[in-house]
Amino acid sequence: MTNFKAQIATLLSKEMDRKDFLKHLAAAGFMVAGGGMLLQSVGGLNKLAEGKQSGSSKLAGAAGYGVSAYGGRQSVS
Repeated sequence: MTNFKAQIATLLSKEMDRKDFLKHLAAAGFMVAGGGMLLQSVGGLNKLAEGKQSGSSKLAGAAGYGVSAYGGRQSVS
């Protein structure tokens, strides 16, 4: 962590023009967005794995062919 802080301090103390600043800003933005997407996809895989373990038996009986009104079965009231 100390090395990271030193790198940030070096970057902030460095003289740069607008073009260099925008390059650094864009690179940081891409890293933040990429990290967010990575975390979101890992979380999605975790939810997908949980769904396969617990929800597969529920879905197999409830959403088969012919369950909807278009499939031929209608609820009796």
